[in-house]
Amino acid sequence: MTKVIFKVHFPPGDTITFTAALRDLHNNYPGEFITDVNVYDDLKPIFEGNPYITKLNRDDPDVQVHDLHYDLINRSNQGSYHFIHAFRKTIEQKLGMKVKQGDCKGDIYIREEEKRWYSAVREVTGDDRDFWIVDAGHKSDVPLKAWPAENFQKVIDHFKDKIQFVQIGHKDHHHPDLKGVINLVGKTDIRQLIRLVYHSVGVLTPVSLPMVMAAAVPVKWGNPRLRSCVVIAGGREPNHWHQYPGHQYLHTISALPCCEQGGCWIAKDCTSMKNGVPKCMRMITVNEVISAIKRPYLGGILKYKKGWKK
Repeated sequence: MTKVIFKVHFPPGDTITFTAALRDLHNNYPGEFITDVNVYDDLKPIFEGNPYITKLNRDDPDVQVHDLHYDLINRSNQGSYHFIHAFRKTIEQKLGMKVKQGDCKGDIYIREEEKRWYSAVREVTGDDRDFWIVDAGHKSDVPLKAWPAENFQKVIDHFKDKIQFVQIGHKDHHHPDLKGVINLVGKTDIRQLIRLVYHSVGVLTPVSLPMVMAAAVPVKWGNPRLRSCVVIAGGREPNHWHQYPGHQYLHTISALPCCEQGGCWIAKDCTSMKNGVPKCMRMITVNEVISAIKRPYLGGILKYKKGWKK
C-alpha cells in the first residue's frame, strides 16, 4: 500500500473541505493507501474518528509527503466546479491518478460516545430543544463578509419564542453582542463546535466555517436529513463555488458591476463600504433572510418550538 502524508495548512473551513478529497481517494482505491495529515495543531480534532487517518512518520523513506493547494480557485468564476473539487484535483495531480468525485460535502465523523453526550444547549437550558446556530461576525481582515449587526438582531427578534438561536464565533474576530440568544462566542474549540453543529437543526451565517460544517457534520438521528443553512453571501464569492446541497445561498452575483461576472474576491478594499458593510451585503434584506429561515417550517421539515421548559 502507498503511504501518504498530506500537508494541509489552511484555515478550518478549507481543511474540512479537504476531508472530502481524502474520503474520495479511499473510496476510489480501497485498501491501496495509508494516509495521514499534517495540519495546524488546533485543527487536528477535525480528524477525530476519521477512518482514513493512520499515524505515519514523515522520515520513513516509504512515505510520500504532498503539500496541497487548490489552484482551481483561480477558475472559480469561469469554471463549473465547486470548492469541494479543488483538493481532489490537486491530489490527482500529485498522485498521477484519477479520483472520482463523491458527495458534495466534507467528511466529518462523530464518535459513538460523543453522540451520547448532552449538547451544550441542553447544559444551559436543561432540555433538548431544537436550535439554530448563528454566526453574525467576521474576521477583521475580511470585512466584506459583514452583514449589519442590527439586521441579525431583527432576524433574532422576529423568531422570538419560535426558534432558539445560539451565537458562536472565534474570540479574536468581530462579533456583535446579540440579544435573545445563547451566547457561546469564544467558548467553543473546533471539536466542541462540531458537536454543537451535530445537535443543531439549522445554521445562519455568512460565507464561513459554520457554512462548511453545516454540510459536513452528520445530522443527529431524528433530525431532517439535510441540515438547514441560510448563507448571507453577497457578491464576494461565486455562488456555485460555495453553495452546498440544502443551503439557501443569498447572493448578489450579476446584480452589481463589481460582481457582474462572478465574485470580486476582494478582502477589504471595496469602494462601496458604508458603516463597515459593502453594498452587496446591504442589498440582502432582513425579510429575505427571514423568508429563507421560514421555508423548512412552512414546508413541514422543521417545527417551531412548543412546550419548552422555562
